[in-house]
Amino acid sequence: MTISLEIRQALDNDLSQINQVHEKAFGLEQSQEILRLINDLLHDPTAVPYLSLVAVQKYQVVGHILFTPVKIISTEQTVSASILAPLAVIPDAQNQGIGGQLIQAGIRLLENQGIPLVFVLGYPKYYTRYGFVPAFPYGFITPYPIPDEQSDAWMVNILDPLAAEKYAGNIHCADALHHPEYWSK
Repeated sequence: MTISLEIRQALDNDLSQINQVHEKAFGLEQSQEILRLINDLLHDPTAVPYLSLVAVQKYQVVGHILFTPVKIISTEQTVSASILAPLAVIPDAQNQGIGGQLIQAGIRLLENQGIPLVFVLGYPKYYTRYGFVPAFPYGFITPYPIPDEQSDAWMVNILDPLAAEKYAGNIHCADALHHPEYWSK
């Protein structure tokens, strides 16, 4: 039996279920920081326009992903891009491809909006399955230093190959995400 899955834009009345998804996925202690980040991003004018998607099974939100804008500050010009943070799927629904479907749906929507690059600081073995590659070799620099041994966790999904060739520089995130604690894994 196949359980139907709907991926859609998050609604204001989904917020309590979104919070539950992150609490279940990350545990009570770690989720508090993530819930604070989500709340801060959703109320941060520098995080607009954001893309918040949910995965729904049987009228229950089982997954959530949030993309917010970033700017690439280079010597030539400033370019708009996006960053994925955070992504969560409840434990009972993990290993069913739901996280991947959320990533792919978000990437498609961002690509349709003309976003050339999407960044993530995450697990390389997971995110490389969805088109992400190490970002440092392209000259994309994190807002705060990350340890050398974790440099492969800073990744980019190149939606416009010309953008990766033309732009390099420092990434500037929304104010809510622009804090050192979010950049140490």
